Amino acid sequence: RAPARTVLETTPVGSSSSLGAAERWHSTLMGQVRVIKLSTEARWGLDITLASPLLPWIVMHAAFLLNRFQPTSSGGAPYQVLQQHAYRSPLFIFAEPVMVRVPSAEEQGHMLERWISGISLGKTSASDSHIVGTAEGIVVSRAARVAPFDQQAKDCLLYTSDAADEED
Repeated sequence: RAPARTVLETTPVGSSSSLGAAERWHSTLMGQVRVIKLSTEARWGLDITLASPLLPWIVMHAAFLLNRFQPTSSGGAPYQVLQQHAYRSPLFIFAEPVMVRVPSAEEQGHMLERWISGISLGKTSASDSHIVGTAEGIVVSRAARVAPFDQQAKDCLLYTSDAADEED
């Protein structure tokens, strides 16, 4: 790649029109955040507040989706413009119950659990790995699959602040 040069510019105070592209991106991102938040609340009967641990993951997932699928003025999504092909990796719905392969599965004993349940929080941009919230914390893994139906409600409720508060 050719070396890039960064040029710093000072914008007039209170002039949002001079930052039009950034303002438009912010507006589109917040719209996507609202859609993911509302659909997650409707699907699971949750109230996702500003203090919810899910909210930062929703923002990250929304940005990931826009970078992969939102068409630009040139016609393709940013990912497609950079990579010269459309994004083709599988995605889960945000907060969908999934089973994720333990990253250390190959090094552990034969009788230990290799897949654990959790909820999908999105994917990483750098390695395209799945980010999953589990009872043990956040797990990042290349292998994930939809969880069996009987675990869905239990898994989703484990990772919301409201459910955690009710357990105490």
